[in-house]
Amino acid sequence: MGKARKEAAKKLYEIAEGQQGFFTTKQAKAAGFAENTHPYHVQARNWIREYRGIYRLPNFPQSKRPDLMLWSLWSRNRAEVPQGVYSHATALSIHDLSDLMPAKLHMTVPTGFRRNSKIPGTCPVLRRPSPTRCRSHRWSPSDKGSADGPRSPHCG
Repeated sequence: MGKARKEAAKKLYEIAEGQQGFFTTKQAKAAGFAENTHPYHVQARNWIREYRGIYRLPNFPQSKRPDLMLWSLWSRNRAEVPQGVYSHATALSIHDLSDLMPAKLHMTVPTGFRRNSKIPGTCPVLRRPSPTRCRSHRWSPSDKGSADGPRSPHCG
């Protein structure tokens, strides 16, 4: 493996490490992988394609709730900022406020949220304007949450 490819692999690993092994196409490109090489890495089993534009490194053990990180990455806008916030029964489950394990994830997104791909049936998306009483929440590394998934930000 050439020096540039080793460096790209190292950068991608560092990105994926903070996201339970997941990463986006945009993150892979930023790490140094040309977009036309992504199908090769999937075929060679270097990467696992989880959803359109979202991959996982196979050497990462899966958490109890990998779906939380997957859909958090899916909800990102072009600036790589997550737009979705887990809500309803999903938020209760994340914060251990319910014994129920919801069959579907519930995510609330801004009214202007758009995706080129079909919204998955396992993740109903609710479109809501941001309440004026809530402070603006900018995601930071501390919002990654535990090994089980990202935290659900709240108003406060």
